[in-house]
Amino acid sequence: MIYRTIFFSDLHLRMRAAQPTRLANLLDDNPSDATFVVGDYVDLWIPDNEAAFCPASRDLQACLEDRHAVRLRGNHDPCSYLKPSYVYTLADGRECLVIHGDAFDAELRAHKTMAHLGARVVNFLARFNRSMRLFGRLLKLGHRWS
Repeated sequence: MIYRTIFFSDLHLRMRAAQPTRLANLLDDNPSDATFVVGDYVDLWIPDNEAAFCPASRDLQACLEDRHAVRLRGNHDPCSYLKPSYVYTLADGRECLVIHGDAFDAELRAHKTMAHLGARVVNFLARFNRSMRLFGRLLKLGHRWS
């Protein structure tokens, strides 16, 4: 089956918890006429010393280039070369606006320092969670423990 369009967003590929290989496999297994990455693709807010842009991310990037994916800007992608929005034509001819949700978040736009701090906290918690899961596996505590 070939899908007309696949949309996805908020990959945050510089986060250690990102899983670009799984997405590349999903895209390989599900061909489509169009593919959209709707913001927060790489996540430039994560400091370089905490970033984990892995080789698998390059595989995903190649997959997206092969599909001629449309990439839109999100709040973690302050790249001026990315489009902020896209007008998409539905199968029945109607048009809809494709835009990343941060455009509607007044708090986020007004308090960028807090948003950057929040991004660092999320990255820390992802690393902490990974450590706790490893600890639980070592003690054979299973998946449901706190």
